[in-house]
Amino acid sequence: MDRRIGITDKPIVDLLNEEIKLGKKASLENCRFYIGLSKYREQLDRYYRYFPQDQIYVVHFEELLKNQDEEIKKLFHFIDIEYNSALHKLTKENKTEAVRFNKLNHYIYKSGLKPLLIKTLKNTLPKATRNTIKSVYFERAKQSYVDKEEMSEINKIVLQQGLNDLTN
Repeated sequence: MDRRIGITDKPIVDLLNEEIKLGKKASLENCRFYIGLSKYREQLDRYYRYFPQDQIYVVHFEELLKNQDEEIKKLFHFIDIEYNSALHKLTKENKTEAVRFNKLNHYIYKSGLKPLLIKTLKNTLPKATRNTIKSVYFERAKQSYVDKEEMSEINKIVLQQGLNDLTN
């Protein structure tokens, strides 16, 4: 995703390898920290140090996708709010789009112009015009942004070895 929105122009494999090389020193300050942020158990343990388990509700994303109504009912029960299925439906909003001009997007992001451009276009152009610009700038992603060449078998093996080193 970071490559798609212009934060980096490096392939995901390179970003993961950078983090693996940093080992225990990896953090949000010195790398994209994908692996570190995916260690949910460690993050939960930090919360459990300060809050009792009965005050923390954990929702598994896969379960939420499979059993949306049931999971939302459980959450509402946990926070003691009455559940009404007609009022509490989740909608799918996070539609993936890929930037057509990756280098231009990366430059706009790194230069600091991206937030200014977004704000200016939003405040000055009609919605129909903004949508037209979006349709030129973005394309609907048909698959994950990781190219097949980027995740070759060799890359998978190298990443797995690096991950094993981090966890041992």
